[in-house]
Amino acid sequence: MTIGLAYVLRPGVAVMRRLSLGKKLALLLVPWVPSVGVLAAARYGMLYSPRVVGASAACSLYLAACLYVSVRASVRALADTVDAVCRGDLQRFAAVVGNDELADVGRGMDAMMRLLSNLVSGIRSEAELVAMAGDGMLANAEALAHRTDEQAANLRRTSENVSALVGTVEINARDAQVASALTEQVREAADGGKATVESAVLAMQGLSQRSGRMTDIIAVIDGIAFQTNILALNAAVEAARAGEAGRGFAVVAAEVRTLAQRCASAAHEVKRLIEGSATEVSAAMNLIRAAADSLIAVDAGVREITGKAHVICTASASQLDSLRGIGQSVQGLDRITHSNAQMVETSLRAADRLRRQSRQLCGAVIDMRLRQGCADEARTLVERAAGLIEREGLVAAAGHFHRRDGGFVDRDLFIIVLDRGGVFRAFGADPAKAGKAAVAAPGVNIEELNRQTFERADCGGGWIEFRSLHPSTKMPVDKMAYVRPVGAQLVVMCSVNKTDGLQAAVSSGV
Repeated sequence: MTIGLAYVLRPGVAVMRRLSLGKKLALLLVPWVPSVGVLAAARYGMLYSPRVVGASAACSLYLAACLYVSVRASVRALADTVDAVCRGDLQRFAAVVGNDELADVGRGMDAMMRLLSNLVSGIRSEAELVAMAGDGMLANAEALAHRTDEQAANLRRTSENVSALVGTVEINARDAQVASALTEQVREAADGGKATVESAVLAMQGLSQRSGRMTDIIAVIDGIAFQTNILALNAAVEAARAGEAGRGFAVVAAEVRTLAQRCASAAHEVKRLIEGSATEVSAAMNLIRAAADSLIAVDAGVREITGKAHVICTASASQLDSLRGIGQSVQGLDRITHSNAQMVETSLRAADRLRRQSRQLCGAVIDMRLRQGCADEARTLVERAAGLIEREGLVAAAGHFHRRDGGFVDRDLFIIVLDRGGVFRAFGADPAKAGKAAVAAPGVNIEELNRQTFERADCGGGWIEFRSLHPSTKMPVDKMAYVRPVGAQLVVMCSVNKTDGLQAAVSSGV
């Protein structure tokens, strides 16, 4: 179509785009109304005017050409949109101008593409979160598997040690039983020795008493010898007085005196021996009493030892039973640990499968061009921004963040740099906010949001969820932001809009 013809058809095309399909068809019939009247008049003999018919045909042809051009343009726009959707390009808008049915179809396709873009973005974002969760689950499962293996090894060593301890305690229990039997025998022997010593003490006491009686008897004999000696002396005196007549009596008296002296000497010697024996008997009795006291103490000690040996024997038996129970419990724990290890292996495989499936799900729609950013793109943007800050510094990096052509503003994705004082150091969507205190959407507690952000950064980075305004539609939407620390003072983040808020606004009648 030449430029001149397009210029000529422009008014008619504009009119056609404002009319519905029925009105367009009716408009095509309007130029033929005068011609129909002329033809009817000619039928009744009236004047026939070819010019009126020609003008009607020309006007109808013009309107038909305008209809064709408008319909072709709309259909071409719709075809291009469908082709873009087939290629996975959901960023293209269905640019169908006018108020006719094709324009309605174009607006419907545009809404469908917007919803489809939101759906795919949600799938990619959730798949990225699931993949990150799978990575975390895999790492945790691997760590748990390692700890479970260590626990199993420790339990095996503990089981071996408990088995060895049970064997030792069994030996100790048997030894304690033998020792208890021996102490019982010693106690019985001590009781017998105690009785023997008591009998010896009684015998020595009788001997001491008899020694005392012999001493008394010797004293009587000594007295008799003394009296006999006195009588012999008197008899000798009387015999001397008698002279020759008493000489025989004097001899007898001398013999009696000699015998009395010998008897007194023997009695004195016996007395001395008995006194020595009595002293020795007394000393022996003291020793026997000391021995008896010692035996009593030994008997008490042996009885105490016997009691303690019995307690030890009982405690050893109880300890053996307890250790056997511990051994059975440790074996049960070992079985449970092996079962847990198998479950951990299963969880490990499930986490790896979940991660791979989420990556496959994300890969299935990764080539689609969306109208809004999603989680994997936000994470990649944050990693690039953090690397740029580390290489070139914050000031130079902020220059890239604030430019539309700096590579860090993509649709609704942009970089935010926040310091620990709660001040924006860079804000890609609105550079005027850089250097100012952080603010949030109405109804959002900025202190709580900053605290959540810094806690996630202190954990090495990750996702936070909050509610804010969409940068384009200015509608309140749910968001999630990927947070990554840079150094000790800076936090880099990029948020993803879960929706654009338009559908919710339409549903609520806004």
